[in-house]
Amino acid sequence: MPGMFPTTNLTAIGRARSHDRAERERAWLELAAVYHRPVYLHLRLKWRKSAVEAEDLTQHFFLHAIENELLGAYDPARGRFRTFVRVCADRVVMNDNAARHALKRSGGARHLDIDFTELEAAVADNAAVDPDRVFEEEWARSVLAASVSRLEKELAAEGRSHQFEVFSRYDLAENETTYAEIAGALGVSVHDVTNYLAAARRRFRAVALEILRELTASEEEFQAEAAALFGVDP
Repeated sequence: MPGMFPTTNLTAIGRARSHDRAERERAWLELAAVYHRPVYLHLRLKWRKSAVEAEDLTQHFFLHAIENELLGAYDPARGRFRTFVRVCADRVVMNDNAARHALKRSGGARHLDIDFTELEAAVADNAAVDPDRVFEEEWARSVLAASVSRLEKELAAEGRSHQFEVFSRYDLAENETTYAEIAGALGVSVHDVTNYLAAARRRFRAVALEILRELTASEEEFQAEAAALFGVDP
């Protein structure tokens, strides 16, 4: 479907439709990094698949996407990409037998590097929650987690790990802390902590928006997803 995706800013979704298999695989690996968690939990909670079944079907979903033109049916004018992914996950379950047959044919020779071990705690925590709501919440959590990871790497590469350290200690820590406590722990002034945190927060927002652009197929979808993630327009 030529012209469906922007040509000036080729997103991961656009690259996932490439005729070049290597490019398509790179793009789907980027998408899998964000979507494997919501897809797995969706299969466990909505379809009551066992942990082993959900793991196999999640692997099949992304491997199938790499090998085939899964996005041929996706029209961004008709809905958000994350909704399309959820619908495709449902279709994988409906074709469960075909998926299992494909996995057996491959002999399990190809698997994406996905860690499923920590997901069972999330299954237990969300057992009584609407599965579609869990999918949306896990999507947001995965985007934010990817943003934190990229922020840490970028600031480290720029010699600004101190900014991430303050950001991590204040915004990401489970226990509440104060600027003064962080300043004392890091051997800097409270003024420094204030500046480092403000800089890291600005950069985090920019990184998160950058990732959202990679995960959306149109300006309209980007604006909608940014509003959903931050509660305000970007």
